[in-house]
Amino acid sequence: MLFKKKILFIFFIGVFSSACTFEPLYSEKFLAEYKIIEPSKTNKELHEIYRNLNKLISSNSKSENLFTVELASQNRFDDIDVREDEKVTRMGVSTTVIFKIRKINSDKVIFTSQSIGSNAFNRIAEPYSNEVAKNDAISKLSTSIAYDIRNQLALYSKKIK
Repeated sequence: MLFKKKILFIFFIGVFSSACTFEPLYSEKFLAEYKIIEPSKTNKELHEIYRNLNKLISSNSKSENLFTVELASQNRFDDIDVREDEKVTRMGVSTTVIFKIRKINSDKVIFTSQSIGSNAFNRIAEPYSNEVAKNDAISKLSTSIAYDIRNQLALYSKKIK
């Protein structure tokens, strides 16, 4: 009796799982239709986001591009923790990246979205240490934003197919 219940249970699980039309978000031709437009190198933070995003999607892109992606960013640095003697002990950085998708030979924007991220770092009396901490926070933030943009592009690709 118990053996028949197990067989019946396995049969129902097999039928149910084959009835689902699961399709993975990341596939072989993952984001091959997008070409990221390189921003100006004068904006170091945006260019780092571009490099991270390009690493994430260019490994599989060997086909013809159908869409272009343009990036624009706004950075903001804020004092988070200020002591009574007006010394800043913690600083925050926030970045908003707005990206637009266009067809390859068109000026018409077909999709616009944004990715927002923030990070913070400790400030001490040493200027070099502050600069290293700031650069590290910006680097981690740019990687996080690049992953978010990649995921949004993947979801948009699934939506239009």
